[in-house]
Amino acid sequence: MQAVGWLAALLLRKAPAAAADVMTRLLNFPAVPLKVAVRVVQAGVDAGVRITYAQLLAAADSMVAGVEVWVQVQQQLGVQSDIPAAAAAVCCSDDKDVIILAFVVGHGADLLQLALNRSSPQAVAAALDCLPAAAAGAALLEPRVARRLLLTAAMRRHVRAVQRMVALPCMQQHVDAATLEAMLGQRLEAERVPQQLSTGAVVQLLRAAIQQHWLPKALCRLPGAAGISSEAVLQLLQAAVDKCVSSLKPLYALPAAAQLSGEAALGLLNRAVKQGFFHTARMLSSGLPPALREQFSSQQVAELIAAAVEQSCYEERANKGARLCIQGLCQLPAAAGMSREAVSQLLQATVQRNRVQVELCRLPAAAGISSEAALLLLQAAVGRGWSSTQAVCAVPAVAQLDNTAVVALLSAAVKPGNGYTVHVLADGLPRVVLEQLSSQQVEQLLAAAKELTGIDDDGKEIMTAALRKLRHLHAPALPDEVW
Repeated sequence: MQAVGWLAALLLRKAPAAAADVMTRLLNFPAVPLKVAVRVVQAGVDAGVRITYAQLLAAADSMVAGVEVWVQVQQQLGVQSDIPAAAAAVCCSDDKDVIILAFVVGHGADLLQLALNRSSPQAVAAALDCLPAAAAGAALLEPRVARRLLLTAAMRRHVRAVQRMVALPCMQQHVDAATLEAMLGQRLEAERVPQQLSTGAVVQLLRAAIQQHWLPKALCRLPGAAGISSEAVLQLLQAAVDKCVSSLKPLYALPAAAQLSGEAALGLLNRAVKQGFFHTARMLSSGLPPALREQFSSQQVAELIAAAVEQSCYEERANKGARLCIQGLCQLPAAAGMSREAVSQLLQATVQRNRVQVELCRLPAAAGISSEAALLLLQAAVGRGWSSTQAVCAVPAVAQLDNTAVVALLSAAVKPGNGYTVHVLADGLPRVVLEQLSSQQVEQLLAAAKELTGIDDDGKEIMTAALRKLRHLHAPALPDEVW
């Protein structure tokens, strides 16, 4: 640091145009010795630059250790700057009462950041006393501010400050898994003891974390985690599935995860699907090691999809989860080997529950479905809504539908005023099928749509716009006024 200080002082004297940039870079050096800071600040004064409040806050926000030394030196040398007196007191004083008074007159969030970034026990104690009042301020309601304060306290090992902050309701709403993960990671990297934990101790910590619906990557990266057995990994995965942990990737990354059997992996998927934990099931199907994904049979995949359909319900939130789950199961290697009968049965079941996925309609076996069966599926889908209709249009046999079938499908969507379904049919049915429509049939459908009552204007406009596009299948595109 002596060499860095000498070079910085030289640059400030010889290259004053770069002085502001030099000072900004120096503030990012942690724990600069007082003597070095004095030399640099004096050179900065000679070059006409000062450390600004914005530079100070930026360094504190980046959790640079010892950043307060620059304020202390400027105060010592009598350098005038835009740093408020309250901020200077927080950075320079070790008198708890003085720091508390600074919080009364200063900006709470900024002063908390400066205080928690210090190693001074008095500054931290003052910050703790002022925490409830500062927490009532609008600034601490911002997720970014709250999380940064927590991370700073963890980085500086202010245990009591972390405990107090996480107990505040306004902070609790911002303490997400990523923040906890970052806090734990900082502590595990900084301490020697966690690096020496035994495999059994790491397993116990992982179990405790999973019970709190959390799976920290930092624990899985400890040396002791490398010795976790495949049996223990399976038990941890089972517990994580039951607790709907948001990510299972840390457990997949353990060496023993590659030793899990296909039967064990299937059991995990069944465990998630049958409890209706669709997000977890999707994570399992997409995140399992490739060797495990290839061990499922096509029958097992079909049964998993059927179970997901059975467990799904009609609430929109569960609907989305079920769709993602089915989508993930269709991407398992064995799904491509399902029989035509199995795919047909699954399509019928998913149409009835409005859970059809286009991936299911594009499986190789779907090519064997007859046009008659495809028509029945589409008729049922039209009755259910636009999303299932859109997916079923991907069944290959839909391209074989005749004119009568197409008119009937469009009419079935027009009569109840299902504008989005009409749009999906006009946009999703193969062109070769739509070209069978005569101009007269299109005009009849448009007339029926215009006579509809009891539907909102937006839905009616979507429907008529979709039908107008069908006119252009029979003639060059012309303005609608011409028709």
